[in-house]
Amino acid sequence: MSASDTTGVTILSAMLKRLADTGSLQVTEFAAEEGFARATTFAVSRRLREHGFIVADPEDGLAPGPAMQQFAWAALGLAELAGPAEAVLRWLLDQIDGQVSLSIDGTTLIELGEVRQKNGEVSDFAELKQVLRDPSGGNGLTLKLRLPPAQHVRAAFAQRCLARAALTLETYIQQPG
Repeated sequence: MSASDTTGVTILSAMLKRLADTGSLQVTEFAAEEGFARATTFAVSRRLREHGFIVADPEDGLAPGPAMQQFAWAALGLAELAGPAEAVLRWLLDQIDGQVSLSIDGTTLIELGEVRQKNGEVSDFAELKQVLRDPSGGNGLTLKLRLPPAQHVRAAFAQRCLARAALTLETYIQQPG
Protein backbone atom coordinates (compact mmCIF):
# COMPACT_ATOMS: atom_id res chain seq x y z
CA MET A 1 0.00 0.00 0.00
CA SER A 2 1.43 3.33 -1.03
CA ALA A 3 1.52 6.47 1.10
CA SER A 4 -1.23 8.04 -1.03
CA ASP A 5 -3.40 4.95 -0.50
CA THR A 6 -2.88 5.24 3.25
CA THR A 7 -3.82 8.92 3.13
CA GLY A 8 -6.95 8.05 1.17
CA VAL A 9 -7.93 5.45 3.76
CA THR A 10 -7.32 7.96 6.56
CA ILE A 11 -9.52 10.53 4.79
CA LEU A 12 -12.17 7.88 4.13
CA SER A 13 -12.22 6.85 7.78
CA ALA A 14 -12.42 10.43 9.06
CA MET A 15 -15.09 11.33 6.51
CA LEU A 16 -17.30 8.36 7.40
CA LYS A 17 -16.91 9.10 11.11
CA ARG A 18 -17.88 12.75 10.58
CA LEU A 19 -20.93 11.71 8.55
CA ALA A 20 -21.93 9.26 11.26
CA ASP A 21 -21.57 11.93 13.94
CA THR A 22 -23.11 14.92 12.17
CA GLY A 23 -25.06 13.55 9.21
CA SER A 24 -23.44 15.88 6.68
CA LEU A 25 -20.23 17.67 5.77
CA GLN A 26 -18.76 20.27 3.42
CA VAL A 27 -15.65 18.85 1.72
CA THR A 28 -13.67 22.11 1.73
CA GLU A 29 -14.37 22.81 5.41
CA PHE A 30 -13.76 19.17 6.35
CA ALA A 31 -10.38 19.09 4.56
CA ALA A 32 -9.28 22.32 6.26
CA GLU A 33 -10.43 21.23 9.74
CA GLU A 34 -8.78 17.80 9.46
CA GLY A 35 -5.63 19.05 7.71
CA PHE A 36 -6.14 17.02 4.52
CA ALA A 37 -5.28 18.16 1.01
CA ARG A 38 -8.43 19.45 -0.70
CA ALA A 39 -7.69 17.64 -3.98
CA THR A 40 -7.26 14.28 -2.26
CA THR A 41 -10.35 14.85 -0.11
CA PHE A 42 -12.42 15.71 -3.19
CA ALA A 43 -11.08 12.58 -4.96
CA VAL A 44 -12.11 10.38 -2.02
CA SER A 45 -15.55 12.00 -1.86
CA ARG A 46 -16.00 11.51 -5.63
CA ARG A 47 -15.28 7.79 -5.27
CA LEU A 48 -17.68 7.52 -2.34
CA ARG A 49 -20.41 9.20 -4.42
CA GLU A 50 -19.74 6.87 -7.36
CA HIS A 51 -20.35 3.86 -5.11
CA GLY A 52 -23.41 5.30 -3.33
CA PHE A 53 -21.81 5.75 0.08
CA ILE A 54 -22.51 9.48 0.07
CA VAL A 55 -24.82 11.77 -1.86
CA ALA A 56 -24.73 15.47 -2.57
CA ASP A 57 -27.13 17.43 -0.38
CA PRO A 58 -27.87 20.88 -1.83
CA GLU A 59 -28.04 22.50 1.61
CA ASP A 60 -25.51 20.56 3.68
CA GLY A 61 -22.88 19.38 1.18
CA LEU A 62 -22.52 15.62 1.51
CA ALA A 63 -24.81 13.23 3.34
CA PRO A 64 -24.90 9.45 3.84
CA GLY A 65 -26.00 7.62 0.71
CA PRO A 66 -27.92 4.40 0.18
CA ALA A 67 -24.87 2.13 0.48
CA MET A 68 -23.94 3.67 3.84
CA GLN A 69 -27.51 3.33 5.04
CA GLN A 70 -27.46 -0.33 3.96
CA PHE A 71 -24.31 -0.82 6.07
CA ALA A 72 -25.97 0.86 9.05
CA TRP A 73 -28.98 -1.45 8.84
CA ALA A 74 -26.66 -4.45 8.32
CA ALA A 75 -24.74 -3.56 11.49
CA LEU A 76 -28.00 -4.11 13.36
CA GLY A 77 -28.67 -7.37 11.54
CA LEU A 78 -31.52 -5.73 9.60
CA ALA A 79 -30.05 -5.18 6.13
CA GLU A 80 -33.18 -6.65 4.57
CA LEU A 81 -35.25 -3.79 6.05
CA ALA A 82 -33.28 -0.88 4.59
CA GLY A 83 -35.47 -0.23 1.56
CA PRO A 84 -38.77 -1.81 2.61
CA ALA A 85 -38.89 0.13 5.90
CA GLU A 86 -38.89 3.48 4.15
CA ALA A 87 -41.50 2.33 1.63
CA VAL A 88 -43.79 0.98 4.35
CA LEU A 89 -43.41 4.10 6.49
CA ARG A 90 -44.21 6.30 3.49
CA TRP A 91 -47.32 4.19 2.82
CA LEU A 92 -48.37 4.65 6.44
CA LEU A 93 -47.98 8.43 6.13
CA ASP A 94 -50.16 8.35 3.01
CA GLN A 95 -52.91 6.79 5.12
CA ILE A 96 -52.60 8.92 8.25
CA ASP A 97 -51.18 12.42 8.64
CA GLY A 98 -48.57 12.49 11.39
CA GLN A 99 -45.10 11.23 12.14
CA VAL A 100 -43.93 7.64 11.92
CA SER A 101 -40.71 6.04 13.13
CA LEU A 102 -39.04 2.67 13.40
CA SER A 103 -36.66 2.07 16.30
CA ILE A 104 -34.64 -0.79 17.72
CA ASP A 105 -33.84 -1.00 21.41
CA GLY A 106 -34.95 2.63 21.76
CA THR A 107 -32.71 3.97 18.98
CA THR A 108 -34.55 5.51 16.03
CA LEU A 109 -33.54 3.98 12.72
CA ILE A 110 -35.81 6.02 10.50
CA GLU A 111 -38.35 8.75 11.11
CA LEU A 112 -40.63 10.32 8.52
CA GLY A 113 -43.29 12.98 8.55
CA GLU A 114 -43.97 15.66 11.06
CA VAL A 115 -46.60 16.44 13.59
CA ARG A 116 -47.85 19.86 12.63
CA GLN A 117 -48.39 22.33 15.43
CA LYS A 118 -50.49 25.44 15.46
CA ASN A 119 -48.66 28.65 16.37
CA GLY A 120 -45.69 26.68 17.70
CA GLU A 121 -47.73 25.27 20.57
CA VAL A 122 -47.02 21.79 21.84
CA SER A 123 -50.15 19.82 21.19
CA ASP A 124 -51.62 16.75 22.78
CA PHE A 125 -50.34 14.05 20.43
CA ALA A 126 -51.69 10.54 20.38
CA GLU A 127 -48.92 7.98 20.14
CA LEU A 128 -49.56 4.48 18.82
CA LYS A 129 -46.95 1.73 19.00
CA GLN A 130 -46.56 -1.69 17.46
CA VAL A 131 -43.74 -4.03 18.52
CA LEU A 132 -42.40 -6.27 15.75
CA ARG A 133 -40.97 -9.72 16.19
CA ASP A 134 -37.24 -9.58 16.87
CA PRO A 135 -35.22 -12.65 15.90
CA SER A 136 -32.09 -11.36 17.68
CA GLY A 137 -33.57 -11.57 21.16
CA GLY A 138 -33.07 -7.84 21.87
CA ASN A 139 -35.72 -5.42 23.03
CA GLY A 140 -37.10 -5.48 19.54
CA LEU A 141 -38.26 -3.26 16.80
CA THR A 142 -40.95 -0.73 17.52
CA LEU A 143 -43.05 1.02 14.93
CA LYS A 144 -44.48 4.26 16.30
CA LEU A 145 -47.07 6.65 14.90
CA ARG A 146 -47.69 10.10 16.39
CA LEU A 147 -51.03 11.67 15.55
CA PRO A 148 -51.83 15.36 15.88
CA PRO A 149 -55.09 16.26 17.65
CA ALA A 150 -56.91 16.67 14.34
CA GLN A 151 -56.25 12.98 13.61
CA HIS A 152 -57.32 11.58 17.02
CA VAL A 153 -60.75 10.69 15.65
CA ARG A 154 -58.98 8.36 13.22
CA ALA A 155 -57.04 6.50 15.95
CA ALA A 156 -58.79 3.16 15.35
CA PHE A 157 -58.06 3.34 11.62
CA ALA A 158 -54.49 4.43 12.38
CA GLN A 159 -54.02 1.43 14.69
CA ARG A 160 -55.18 -0.94 11.92
CA CYS A 161 -52.80 0.71 9.44
CA LEU A 162 -49.97 0.48 11.97
CA ALA A 163 -50.64 -3.24 12.49
CA ARG A 164 -50.66 -3.80 8.72
CA ALA A 165 -47.37 -1.93 8.34
CA ALA A 166 -45.81 -3.99 11.15
CA LEU A 167 -46.93 -7.27 9.54
CA THR A 168 -45.48 -6.14 6.22
CA LEU A 169 -42.13 -5.29 7.81
CA GLU A 170 -42.04 -8.58 9.67
CA THR A 171 -42.02 -10.43 6.35
CA TYR A 172 -38.60 -8.89 5.66
CA ILE A 173 -37.05 -9.82 9.00
CA GLN A 174 -34.88 -12.92 8.72
CA GLN A 175 -35.97 -15.60 11.10
CA PRO A 176 -33.26 -17.72 12.80
CA GLY A 177 -32.59 -21.14 11.39
